[in-house]
Amino acid sequence: MNQIFSPTNSRNLFIAALVLGAVLRWLQIGSHSFWYDEALSSLIASLDVSQILANAAASDHPPGYDLLLHFWLALGHSEAAIRSLSALFSWAAIPLTFGLGRWLFDKPTAAVAALAMAIFPFQIYFA
Repeated sequence: MNQIFSPTNSRNLFIAALVLGAVLRWLQIGSHSFWYDEALSSLIASLDVSQILANAAASDHPPGYDLLLHFWLALGHSEAAIRSLSALFSWAAIPLTFGLGRWLFDKPTAAVAALAMAIFPFQIYFA
C-alpha cells in the first residue's frame, strides 16, 4: 500500500477536514447582514410552536427547520447564533460524507471526499 494512502494518513486527513471545515464555517459567521430568508426564518422561529405549525400548514414549507431554530434560539438571537444551526448541519455533512465514502469505496477516498466537502465554497457560503 502506498504511504500517502495509509490508514493513518487517511485518519489524519479526515481530522484535518473536520477542523478546517469548522474554522471555515464559523470564522466570520456573524460578519454579514441577514439575507431575507434568514430574517424570515428568524421571525418565524421566534413565534410559539403552535404558531409555527399553523404557519407551516398555511404555506408549502414544512416546519422542521423552523421548529429546530425555535429551540436553538435559546442560545441567543444574534446573527452568529442563528446562523450556527445551519453551519452545524453543514459541518455535520463532512463526517457523513466520510462515512458514505468509506461504505462505497475505501478510507483514502472517503478522507479526500470529506476534505472536499470541508472546503467546497458552496457549502461554506450557504452554511
